[in-house]
Amino acid sequence: MKTTSSLSLTANIWSPTLLEDYSDAQSVKVKGRATLKLQTEEPSAIRMSPQTLQLCVLLLPEVGGGRGGPPLWIFICSILTGLFLLSIICLLLRRWGFFMPKAEPWRGVSLHQGRLRMTEVGED
Repeated sequence: MKTTSSLSLTANIWSPTLLEDYSDAQSVKVKGRATLKLQTEEPSAIRMSPQTLQLCVLLLPEVGGGRGGPPLWIFICSILTGLFLLSIICLLLRRWGFFMPKAEPWRGVSLHQGRLRMTEVGED
């Protein structure tokens, strides 16, 4: 049985937040503390006291991993989808008569002394 072991960890830490906060930095040094603790309920298990380790990580940006932003096809698809939804909404509103002119109050025609006269409904 070995008395020592090692652990390798690989992660993408250079997130957009880190890019925004430290955009002018060539590298960022992160200091931390890690504790290894074995928790078990079995009495016959390996006994181990917690081990604490100070660590220091130097973060470097990827080469060529600048702020490119989202790809162009995302913008194109978003615009086309928006125009499609807008046209569907306009067609539905037109079908339901939303864009039809409002009807004026009904006007009746009456004959008075040989002349046509426009009268409102209800007037006699």
